[in-house]
Amino acid sequence: MRAEPHSFLGDAGFHNDAFIIAGNANHIPATYGASLIHSIQEDVEFYCGRLDAILEDLLHPIYTPNSKQPVAQPSLNLRTSASDTMTRPIDIFFSYAHEDEALMDEVRRQLIGYDRRGIIRKWHDRQIAPGSDWRGQIDERLFRSDIILLFITPHFIESRYCYDVEMAEALRRHDANAARVIPVILRPCLWQDEPFARLQAVPTDGKPLTTWPNRDEGALNAAQGIMSVVRELIEKHPAPNEAA
Repeated sequence: MRAEPHSFLGDAGFHNDAFIIAGNANHIPATYGASLIHSIQEDVEFYCGRLDAILEDLLHPIYTPNSKQPVAQPSLNLRTSASDTMTRPIDIFFSYAHEDEALMDEVRRQLIGYDRRGIIRKWHDRQIAPGSDWRGQIDERLFRSDIILLFITPHFIESRYCYDVEMAEALRRHDANAARVIPVILRPCLWQDEPFARLQAVPTDGKPLTTWPNRDEGALNAAQGIMSVVRELIEKHPAPNEAA
């Protein structure tokens, strides 16, 4: 796959540098002029190629080699992209203790395909950029998420921030019908008497992920449960042309 073109122009510098070369060609060093022209050519070729690929995807369905009939594609009854359904992806917030990051990642990886196609948009605190206000970023994402996943372990219950801040706000939004909260049971613990225990958990029957003989199957089971809620939210909010 071709890498992104590396250009020293920047978005605003293109016209200025091109104008300087056009009006002052006799005063521009040959090496700079050649590098600039080469960079412009690379950028134009790259973005023209990308536009061609996008147009091809939009205008040409998938066909069998000997037929003009589109190939049937397996799905979970989800549209192929967010633009076919809602005006934006379903936002999913990951609430977890850092000690459980590796286990959380096993479930997260099962959802990557839907994220790439724009059906969902996952967020967790490892995406916070250095130097950012981490508390503000967490609050912003938590307050606007459609689905909030609580990754339940003894570490989660022990964490004051996970328990007293993120879980409390998640349940408040759930009770206000502003978001859906899904407990994801990662490790065995005494969670059955916790405030979130009234909510249906994943994997099936709240069986902790670490107790599955095949952990991949457990993570897949949890992801399928999460995507069933995504499907439900999409069906409640059809695309504008479907709602008309």
